[in-house]
Amino acid sequence: MDNNTINDIANRLQDIKRDREELNEASEISQSDIQASDMKRIKTLEKLFNASFEGFHEGGHGSIVDMNSKKPFHSVNRTQASEWQAISKAIKKLKIRWIEISGSRVSVGLESINEYDY
Repeated sequence: MDNNTINDIANRLQDIKRDREELNEASEISQSDIQASDMKRIKTLEKLFNASFEGFHEGGHGSIVDMNSKKPFHSVNRTQASEWQAISKAIKKLKIRWIEISGSRVSVGLESINEYDY
């Protein structure tokens, strides 16, 4: 490949980078705008994970609930079977798609059950 071709590719990549729109997979919904049925799910998740609500996001792939655990999971050496059973039972009922735990941060992906303007 000659230098002109390489420079042309580099310039085009710069143009794409400069002109691209930021990808926003989900928009934050303020707590006052969260519908009652979603708040009920959030309260259940808070109890299930012994956590406090931090944020709610809605997007094309569903809802995301962010929480702060009152007992960081990185400090726990053992989780009781009863806790896992409670989470397992809640998966279908709450329409949980995924769970991510990182230290004291707990994020839960849910199927959307309401529509929001975002």
